[in-house]
Amino acid sequence: MLAMGLFTSCQKETESAQQLAEELTAELQKVTDYRTAEAAAPRVKVLNQRFQNASTQVLSLNFNPLAESVKPEEEGGVAPYVETITKLAKEIGRVRASKPVTTHDGEIDDTRLLQTVGANAGAGADAGAAATLKKGNEYMKNPTSRENNNPPGFAECYGSDAMVDALSYTAAVEERAAYWDSEESVPAVPAEVAPAEEDEPTLEDTDSGSSDDSGSPASSDDADTTPDIPTTTDDDDSGSSDDSGSDDTSSDDDDSGSDDVDVDIDI
Repeated sequence: MLAMGLFTSCQKETESAQQLAEELTAELQKVTDYRTAEAAAPRVKVLNQRFQNASTQVLSLNFNPLAESVKPEEEGGVAPYVETITKLAKEIGRVRASKPVTTHDGEIDDTRLLQTVGANAGAGADAGAAATLKKGNEYMKNPTSRENNNPPGFAECYGSDAMVDALSYTAAVEERAAYWDSEESVPAVPAEVAPAEEDEPTLEDTDSGSSDDSGSPASSDDADTTPDIPTTTDDDDSGSSDDSGSDDTSSDDDDSGSDDVDVDIDI
């Protein structure tokens, strides 16, 4: 009777292991960068703990989260649960690898890749989109060092310590009792928190910004002011021709004209 009371009174998880795995997968699919990782970490931590515990609790008198996830053969058997766990493992691996994507199932995004490089090259994961993108662009396009031919190692979970902690919990069968511990509570999943809003700069904007740094716009400015220089020089030459018109004087005027050019550039 005591054993029956322990089995029934301590059975606190109400969702199956498959349901918890699906919820955890859905939360991880929202994570694509530092901001989203930080926002999702509280919910991921609770869901991961509950899933880990539920998936290793093999005995119970009434409802069993693990047994509930394995259906009879006529209802699909174990295949749906295996598929769910496979998807979950894929998402955990993607988040831990800090895969630079805009959506969980998308291809690697060039802009997000540069941001991830910048975050791990000194800018910091919480530096913001513009700052990490600029740092990544500078790192990968540094012409003075061949050490930057390869990107730096990526921080786990997009640099979010909260997400690293959320995924660190594991439950082993041999470490758990045959029934739910009477002191063990099942925490409620926190309310969803939206990540902080932040404008995502485009790769084209960064390229133009890098051109500014490299001096390309300065070259275009020089091109704009170049027509003014001969005009000023011609005026000086014509003025000096009216005064003398000799070849020697013209050569002197040319020298003074070059000085005028220097003056004009300084101005």
